[in-house]
Amino acid sequence: MKNLTLFTLIIILFSYCASGDNDSSDQNNSYDFSKGENYTQGSDIDPEQSILHTQNKFKEHNRYSIPKNQIEYEFYSNGSIYYPIGWSRDGKIAFRQFTSFDGIGGCLDEIIIQSTISDKIIKTIKLDEFNPEESEDWDNHCDLDQTWNRERRTILKYLNRYEIEDNSFGLINTSTRIITPDGEFKIKLSQSLLEEFSDETGRENISKYKLKVYFEGDSKTISNDRITAHNVDYLGYYKSPFENRVVIVLQYQDSSYGEYSHNGGIITIGCGLDVKSWNK
Repeated sequence: MKNLTLFTLIIILFSYCASGDNDSSDQNNSYDFSKGENYTQGSDIDPEQSILHTQNKFKEHNRYSIPKNQIEYEFYSNGSIYYPIGWSRDGKIAFRQFTSFDGIGGCLDEIIIQSTISDKIIKTIKLDEFNPEESEDWDNHCDLDQTWNRERRTILKYLNRYEIEDNSFGLINTSTRIITPDGEFKIKLSQSLLEEFSDETGRENISKYKLKVYFEGDSKTISNDRITAHNVDYLGYYKSPFENRVVIVLQYQDSSYGEYSHNGGIITIGCGLDVKSWNK
């Protein structure tokens, strides 16, 4: 009887210790998604998907959240609205671009896959396009949520192919300073209006802009281009959750022949922040 009592006591103690170890492990490995770098207030982040942001290997998604508009900028009648979707681990970004056409009406709904290393557009996926001069089927077009659900298979196919993580954009940082463990980077945008729109001569607005990033006395020109616009402004940047890289967001406006000819949009330019390759 004495041996039986001792054996029972040992089992109870073993069970208690095992339970305590499990509790400690859960606490050490817990992740507070509400405070993560890439958390977006009011978003429908799926914790099971969000934990993938801290892992090194992409896991194929079975759904992607309907992206929300985070990029506020001033645009005219034909400007597009932009909805960031996510980053890949190798420097690609995906965002949704929705353009509604005033005057004749209609819309164009696309997903853009862009490399923030080369800044080239890798893939454009058309989700919806509608021209009321060709059809009167408004009920099945130009509805963002309806289109996202209808084109679910196409969205999964391409976002998984390019290994885009859902909800990995976070919030835009509007500062011109980027703070990293290696030091502080500074962003500077300069621009000049080369040609101004003229109804008499038919000339269009042509602006030249240069985007530079500075670090400890050194600088790198990451974009130097011309654009049909009368103005280019800095909006901010998004930082990759996977590597030391940002994508800088500019806006442009272009006034032209009339109200329905005005245009506007954003320009996205990548910049690596690895100081070891800064001068390369």
